[in-house]
Amino acid sequence: MILTPRTICDGSFQDQHRHSARLLTSAVTVALLIFWLVVFSPSSAAQTAEKTPGDVYHQVQLLTEAVRQLRRENNITTPWPYVDVKAVRAPRHVFQKALEILGKISRYRANIAKTGAITVPRFPGRDITPNEVFSTVVRLRQELTLLLKDKTQEKQGKQHLTNKTPSHVYSALSEISIALEETLGLRSITPSEVYTRSLQVVELALFLRRSQGLPMEVAKPPRGQGKMPNHALKSVNDLQARIQHAERNLWMKPLTLTQQPRRVIAPSDVFDAMGVTMAELQRIQFRLGLERQFPDPEPHEGKTPDDVIQNTRWAAVLLPEFNLGRPLQQYDRSALQKSSNQVFSVSEHILGRLMQYRRLRGIQTPPLKARMIPGLKPQHVYGKALEIMEKVDVLRQRQNLGPMAVPRYPLRTITPSEVFELALRLDNELALIHRQGDSEAKLWVTSTQVREYEDKRPSDVFLLMQRISNLLDTILGLEGFTPNDVYREVLVTKQDVQLIARALGETIPPETWSAPDLKSGTEPRAVLDKAKEVVDLIAMAKRRAGMFGGRNIAVPTGETVTPSDVFNQVRLIDTELTEFKVFLGISVIPDRIQAQKGKVPAHVLQVLEGISAALRSLLHMESEKA
Repeated sequence: MILTPRTICDGSFQDQHRHSARLLTSAVTVALLIFWLVVFSPSSAAQTAEKTPGDVYHQVQLLTEAVRQLRRENNITTPWPYVDVKAVRAPRHVFQKALEILGKISRYRANIAKTGAITVPRFPGRDITPNEVFSTVVRLRQELTLLLKDKTQEKQGKQHLTNKTPSHVYSALSEISIALEETLGLRSITPSEVYTRSLQVVELALFLRRSQGLPMEVAKPPRGQGKMPNHALKSVNDLQARIQHAERNLWMKPLTLTQQPRRVIAPSDVFDAMGVTMAELQRIQFRLGLERQFPDPEPHEGKTPDDVIQNTRWAAVLLPEFNLGRPLQQYDRSALQKSSNQVFSVSEHILGRLMQYRRLRGIQTPPLKARMIPGLKPQHVYGKALEIMEKVDVLRQRQNLGPMAVPRYPLRTITPSEVFELALRLDNELALIHRQGDSEAKLWVTSTQVREYEDKRPSDVFLLMQRISNLLDTILGLEGFTPNDVYREVLVTKQDVQLIARALGETIPPETWSAPDLKSGTEPRAVLDKAKEVVDLIAMAKRRAGMFGGRNIAVPTGETVTPSDVFNQVRLIDTELTEFKVFLGISVIPDRIQAQKGKVPAHVLQVLEGISAALRSLLHMESEKA
């Protein structure tokens, strides 16, 4: 089959009209190309993808609806909590509150639903953007949906809320956090849990003191007796005042202090204030050009507000004032920007852990050999990491840990920092699985013995990600991906092609999607070949739009093609289409497809043939026999 572009002119024109027709064709082509390059430029796409507090607030509204549904399903009739929008909060505080909610969902899954815990990312010291908060709140919605009995279709309604600030988002998330405690069957936050968080605050204060070369022999204040949560909150507020003073000396925008409420104070109020404190200490660490994460402290029981107050006062004494009269030990913050070097180091750590897991399981099947593909970009690595995340989800369910919310490819240009954060989550997810076998699993982010690199590129990282993916295929074996999984993926691909066609003002004839008869006996290799053809067509469409520098990325396979091989190739299609959508400024994500049953390779081939025909129609191409 030869793919031939259909021209505006054809043989039916008379000779005297051919010259003018060619000029018209050239003019139309140039005009269309200029239109595509101007309207669908990368800068336009980037502007479309930037999230605002209003966008985040809308997601929180949808999350609130899900929590209310969960309350109804559990016959909870107590009034919805109310939190006033008084405290001035920044995106970093909102992010910390979102992590708090994620931790509550994880505890419910592990202790009540018995479906296995989920991972909670660590709070980074760097500046937090609304994009990151948006993605985290979306994950909250996804994780919560897995707990609902009535899993309705994920809503994507878009609202332009222009009068919202991070403080509004923080207040709404605080209400959700309180509402979840009763809904999920959790007891209120206890003084012991507040104490654990106070230990983390002390650890950060000690680190900051050590960074300035100050004496470390600072006596711990004496422990009081008979204090209540309101006294503990007062001690946290005093510590925040000390932090505000330090931030002013560092010429940072200081934390806005809040007045202590005139009501009964609960341990959850102290826990909340401690979270704000941690976010500010991490921010000071970043201001100094430092980055250090610590292992979580062991849980403690039987602690009281007296223990919390003792630690909080100790942290206040330990924290440097950063007086202007003293030399300031600081480093270039640009060194904290993540690159392929750090992602490579994390990926290498993951690969080693996975190889150890494979040996512990006694699996001897050799993985497929990965191959180097030069010239790749961060988005290709990100897409491969998402593919690995899908496989980790299958693996955790085989370990009776229950499903997790797998992130979706965001509609924006992917940065190395985002790839780094996704790699850290992969490390965390695999460590969780590793610990199920009573094996020790140290995280890269808390380890002090990691390998450092200087010259790694996205292609080097992609090679390691290929090895991780192939190794997971051997671990999953015949119980890995099935035609049902692949069929669900190609349905998403079909939606993406339809979205792109509408954005370009192109009409794909309805008969294009008409499913041909099932080809009985279809083997996975035939499906893989069709998927590779779709990749080629997408590359042609991207070039037509002015996107250059693409790479032909083919999934390596063995002599026998498996559904997992096809799944890998289809996920590559999704990555390519998402990159195309970002370029075109499309901000709509396809609906989530429910799990499929009873599908065979022939069903997948049917949909891929429709996608191939649709792309040909989009490109105004027709097939002719050679």
